[in-house]
Formats: sequence, structure tokens, C-alpha cells
Amino acid sequence: MKLRCPYLIATRPEHFNEQIRNAKLHPFAVTEDHITKQFKKYRDLSGAYDHLEPNQRPSLHDLRALGIYNITQKYGKKYAQALAGHANVKMTDHYLEGHEALKPERISYR
Repeated sequence: MKLRCPYLIATRPEHFNEQIRNAKLHPFAVTEDHITKQFKKYRDLSGAYDHLEPNQRPSLHDLRALGIYNITQKYGKKYAQALAGHANVKMTDHYLEGHEALKPERISYR
């Protein structure tokens, strides 16, 4: 069923109350942390990172930063900046911090 909401990302809450209504600009709009919470929920339900402590598991922010890094490597920083919606290169540089090129490493499968 299609939601009638003026926002690009929308969801139908399981229940409405005054607090939910007051926290949103529209009943079907998502709160600022909704996507982050849903990512965390389904990441943990997948069990893919059960071997890591919860604070060591990748976040939506980590995934976004990796995407910006990968796009920068192929298409350049200006393109990544535009795609990410960053108003200035300083923010793009912030996302690129800590993503140095890795050196090849010999591994053994024994």
C-alpha cells in the first residue's frame, strides 16, 4: 500500500501517540535516527557480525564512509562530494579519513 507522504523516505508507524506526532513533521516521516536504528537492528539479526562486540560492528555511517571512499577512488573527490551531498570538500575529507590504501598481505588457509 502506497503511503501518502511528502518525504522521500517514509514509514507507517505501528502505533501513534502524542510523542510520536510531536517528534515528526508528518505522521509517516521518519525520525533522524530511524534509518540508523533499522540498519543496526537488521545487521544484528543477520548474525554476520556476532563474532564482534556490538561497538566494533560496522555502522551505517561506516558503510557510507566506505562508499564515499570507493567512489572517490574511481571517479574523484568532486564527484563523491556531489553524490554525498556535501556542501564543501572539508566534509568529504572527514569521511575519507582513515581509509588509506591497504598493502597486500600474505595469508594462509591452514
